[in-house]
Amino acid sequence: MHRCLALLLPIAVCLVLAVNQAVASTINPQLVAGTAVAGKQPRRSTNTQHLPAALKKNLDDFASLFAKKETPKIEYELNFWGHMAAGAVSRTIAQSLLHPADVVKTVLQTQKITGEKVAWTLPVLMRGMDVQLCFSLPHGAFSYAITEFVKGFMDKHVPYKRAGFALDFLSSAASTLLCSIVSTPQMVLHDRCMAGIYPSLGAGVREVLRTQGPAGFYSGWVPSIVEKIPSYGLTWMFFKQLQEAWTRVVGRRPDNRDNFLIGALAAGGSVTVMMPMDIVKTRLVTQIKGSPGAYAGIADCFRRVAAEEGLRTFYAGLRPRLVSVVPMIGLQFGIYEVMKNAIGRHQSALKEKEKRAALRGMCREGDEECLRMMEQELEAAIDVALDPSS
Repeated sequence: MHRCLALLLPIAVCLVLAVNQAVASTINPQLVAGTAVAGKQPRRSTNTQHLPAALKKNLDDFASLFAKKETPKIEYELNFWGHMAAGAVSRTIAQSLLHPADVVKTVLQTQKITGEKVAWTLPVLMRGMDVQLCFSLPHGAFSYAITEFVKGFMDKHVPYKRAGFALDFLSSAASTLLCSIVSTPQMVLHDRCMAGIYPSLGAGVREVLRTQGPAGFYSGWVPSIVEKIPSYGLTWMFFKQLQEAWTRVVGRRPDNRDNFLIGALAAGGSVTVMMPMDIVKTRLVTQIKGSPGAYAGIADCFRRVAAEEGLRTFYAGLRPRLVSVVPMIGLQFGIYEVMKNAIGRHQSALKEKEKRAALRGMCREGDEECLRMMEQELEAAIDVALDPSS
């Protein structure tokens, strides 16, 4: 079963990505933009040359904003704080809901070290929940905000259409590296609490400080980064590329349900590819340095696990890992897109209100003719903004 999953999930993801690239050059470009219309309607003629330049620019800008508001296929562009809010909410909700499955995965991976025989009671399944709630919110906020910021920055220098998958992977990799300041202490405390080494967040913090000092919170940083950068990068890259493939094939941007399914598929492929490294990372993070039989590093852990326990051990806990990560990432990405749209609509509504006020201010009070002319020109400008061929 494990071997079948290990082979089929990456193959399925790669096939979808191949279809994405294949159809990119053949599909109607209007569908790619998400603005295809059935039966092109005749457009009002618009002649804004007689208008003052400032008024014409305001009308064109406002029409573009209106088009974004009325076209549900648009992907809203948020500012840094908007991405932080969306990321914080999505990661906290998703990881908290799927926390018990993560506990099962961690216990199965560390039983050889701890020697614990576990009865799956509710208190056991809730191990590390306090760590989860404490760290998920800041981690999610900074992770998504930095990823989107880095991607936007790189996109200005390398057009997305030329290297989209690389930009997706590199932006996630940069975010993962920067966010390791928060994610590594979370990982150390979270994994050890789930494995039953520490009973609570407070006890874990005190024990790490007593035995290892502040540096102990970054124990296993190297194997963690080695595992997380390709894992998170592949997941994010698969998700964004599958979104693009969906848009090209279906002719519209994915909705909330679609984003959940796309996120789940992306996570399944990434988890299956990176499972051996996740085993090694978990072993190195949960061990106590200097203890008998402790692993010397990544290479030593790989070698000893393969020699002493067999290659199948690298996929121990694959099913609970898939059960925890696949729906968790699906929920996380789905909620993130919902939050992005909600925040984006709010920001667009504020800009629309400001723009309407500015347009009204350009007519003298009581000048009905000016207001009527502006409404006509605005409608014509909106038609132009909504027409993909203009």
